[in-house]
Amino acid sequence: MAAEVVIFDGLNVAPRVSPHRQTTLRITDLFEVTDERRIRVGISRHKKEAYYSPRHRHNFDQVRFTIEGSVKYGPITTQPGDCLYFPEGVFYGPTEIASDEALTMTIQSQGPSWSYFPPRPDLERATAEVATRAELDRERGRFRWPDGKYQDSYEAAWEHLTGEKLVYPPARHQHPCLLRSESFAWVPSPRDAGVAVKPLARFNESGPAVNLTRLEPGARLPGGTARCHQVATVIDGSARYGDADAPRGMVLYYPPGAAYGELTSAEGCVLFVVQLEAKAQPALAAWVA
Repeated sequence: MAAEVVIFDGLNVAPRVSPHRQTTLRITDLFEVTDERRIRVGISRHKKEAYYSPRHRHNFDQVRFTIEGSVKYGPITTQPGDCLYFPEGVFYGPTEIASDEALTMTIQSQGPSWSYFPPRPDLERATAEVATRAELDRERGRFRWPDGKYQDSYEAAWEHLTGEKLVYPPARHQHPCLLRSESFAWVPSPRDAGVAVKPLARFNESGPAVNLTRLEPGARLPGGTARCHQVATVIDGSARYGDADAPRGMVLYYPPGAAYGELTSAEGCVLFVVQLEAKAQPALAAWVA
């Protein structure tokens, strides 16, 4: 079956409580049919003192974007327009909402080590099964085992699923990478009239590559064939894709090899775009193309 573009309203996904932490997120799992990459996308609004995540690390990559408000990740405090890359193996947090309310976007996927990234239903099941043998402290995101030892709750669920010890990938960065998009200049597209891009960063041989794309009123992005995994989210204004309206919060996912149509905007819009290479993609292809 040919890969197809997926469109969904990220602001109106049913909220789901994290199985292993005291957080509520609006998460959508995107399962790719052409390779092994799994992508998890969420747009969530949180109130101050109603969201907390302890300092921890992962064996996968994350990109987070602050749409409204301010979020504190340990020593890092974001402002609207800030993008943060959380590399696999790098500790971050604790995470708290710094403003009265914040609207943020999160994209999670395998990092360059391609460690196993479990589907959310499997993670929920594993967490429940571990909780029959150890005490789950969701506020601190950890299990307390009968011998008194503590273990990160995601790590415990991952090990339960795989039957292996979770070995974290070597950290390629010392800290999460903060990208203040407000300090970047818009670069006009040499091909598409009324389109400009803020190329924020490209990490690793497999991504993520992150940019902001702006369409002036009446501008269009032409159709084509997707070369990589791409998640494009309307964070300001509105657009239209084919027969579908794409207001603020609409997420468009382009799998590798998918044929896609043009994107237009009558009033103008800004897209937050994250690109990730397919596992089958030759190493460094995106860097030398």
